[in-house]
Amino acid sequence: MNLKKKIKSNKTKFLVSFKEIDEISFNLDFVDIIDLKDPFSGTIGAWQTSEISKVVKVYSKKKLISATLGDIKKTDQIFFKLKKFDELGLDFIKFGVFFEDSNEINSLFKIFK
Repeated sequence: MNLKKKIKSNKTKFLVSFKEIDEISFNLDFVDIIDLKDPFSGTIGAWQTSEISKVVKVYSKKKLISATLGDIKKTDQIFFKLKKFDELGLDFIKFGVFFEDSNEINSLFKIFK
């Protein structure tokens, strides 16, 4: 069964999370966005930056690429890792907001302005 032919959407993009680089090539025709996530390292566990770089080199001309930062709960650590991931050539960077205090959330999002 060819899923691309069964589901026709002009707007919806398929983001699929991969935990290992070897999984990507087998599924490349079925995804629009390659998401790099290590579920064994937490809810939104991060891949090693060296492995992310390999994926970007091989697939960035073919697909959009997303990666998760990991289960980081401190604003300064999120900021540090965002800067590091930004240098990898990713299209999207995903992270969780684990703060209960709205001031912490606001201070985190202010770094984007």
